[in-house]
Amino acid sequence: MKKFFVAACIATASTAPAFAEGSFETGNAVLAKLKGDSVGKFGAVAYLAGMTTVLRETGGIGGQKEICVPDGVTHGQVIDAIQREIEQNVTTRHYLTLLLAHNAMTKYWPCTAGAL
Repeated sequence: MKKFFVAACIATASTAPAFAEGSFETGNAVLAKLKGDSVGKFGAVAYLAGMTTVLRETGGIGGQKEICVPDGVTHGQVIDAIQREIEQNVTTRHYLTLLLAHNAMTKYWPCTAGAL
């Protein structure tokens, strides 16, 4: 049941209105929207907010708790971290945003022993 919930949440997060094609976006596409007009930026932020909510609640995509974002960290901070990772890692920018977000969040907010 948990796997179905995670899959449903990820699928829902991938269908933000600004991404009308309904597919998962690459880092290139999301970065272009983040740097574009206000409508594109709003869509990208909504897309990332939905995705990061799922990653925060589930702790990652591998079935084990990998991401432990502390209380008080805002969606804005998480989105800034993801955008920074996309901008700084040009060789992986073509990967799916879900993977790039996961990598950024495990880099900045990994679970440590006792954090669970």
